[in-house]
Amino acid sequence: MSLERVKEYVLEHDINAEAVLVGGSYVTGGAVAGSDMDVVIIDDTIEHYCRESVNYEGIPLEIFKYNQSSLDMIMTTESFTGIPFMTRLTAESVILLQCKQTGSAIIQKAKKLLTEGPHPISTSEIDSRRYQITDLLQDFEVERPFHETVYILIELLSDVQELICREKACWSGKGKWAARALTEADPTFQKRLEETVAHYFKTSKKEQLVQCVDEKLACYGGRLFAGYIE
Repeated sequence: MSLERVKEYVLEHDINAEAVLVGGSYVTGGAVAGSDMDVVIIDDTIEHYCRESVNYEGIPLEIFKYNQSSLDMIMTTESFTGIPFMTRLTAESVILLQCKQTGSAIIQKAKKLLTEGPHPISTSEIDSRRYQITDLLQDFEVERPFHETVYILIELLSDVQELICREKACWSGKGKWAARALTEADPTFQKRLEETVAHYFKTSKKEQLVQCVDEKLACYGGRLFAGYIE
C-alpha cells in the first residue's frame, strides 16, 4: 500500500487531523508478511487518546489518535517507565500531512527524548528489581511443572533485561523489543543469556542459566531478600 493511500484513508475518516505520521516496520524497512502499518494522528479536537485497528486494502492499520498535549504527556511518561513505545514510533515516523509544522515539531521532540534516553533509576529501584529477580530465581530453581517454570522464566528474563538496561540509562522493552534493548545495552551478556536459555530448553538443566543470571546480578549487589524493605 502506498503512503498516499493511507493519507486518503485518514482524510476520509478524520477531517480534523493536524498531522498524520506513519511509522513502524513499513518505514524502518523491517516489514514482513502480516506486519501492520502504524499511523499516528494528531487531532486537537479529541479529548482523549484513542487506538483503532482496521484492515484497509489487505493491510492491517494500527491507528493511534492523540491531541498534542496527550502525546506530549505519554512521551514524558515513557522517559520515566523506560519503555519508549510511542516515543520511538513517533521519532522514526514520516509525515504524511501537517498543519503549521505540527508533525515536524512532534517528531523533533520525540527524537530528542529518544536520544536523551530514560531517566536514571535510583538505588532503591535497583534494589526493588534485585528483590524481584531473587524471588523469580528461587521459584525457577524449585522443581515444578514445566509450564509453570516456563512462565517464571519469561518473567525472569524480562526483569533481568529491564534491570540491566535501566541501570545503564538505556531504553528497555517488552516482547521482541526486550531482546533488542538488551542486545544494544549489553550484547555480550545477551549472547551468553541466549545460549544458557537454549541449553536449558535442550537439556532441562537449569544450573548454567541460574549461574549466568547470578553472575550478572552480582554486579548490582547480588540476590536480595533478608533486610529488604519497600
